[in-house]
Amino acid sequence: MLNIRTDIPIKQNSIDYAQELFAQIRDLTLEAEQVLKVATQAKTLLTRDEVSKILRCDLKKIPKVIPHIRVGMNILYDQQDVYTFIDSKKQKKPR
Repeated sequence: MLNIRTDIPIKQNSIDYAQELFAQIRDLTLEAEQVLKVATQAKTLLTRDEVSKILRCDLKKIPKVIPHIRVGMNILYDQQDVYTFIDSKKQKKPR
């Protein structure tokens, strides 16, 4: 599961807290990017639970108002929470 420390008092150490959060986000982004590269090569369709297990975090905590997470590639999902991994550099959506 996603482990972000919340025990640091924000008023006392707000700069340290922000730096730690950004470091954790960077690590998660790098890990997610590796997973996405593999999934893109395989043209993979994964369910929300499968993606959660791979990334070891609860994707239900990510708001549905964010349709994709940008890490060089897109995670797109339909109403059934099936994620399609697409290399955004190769495919462009017609407008």
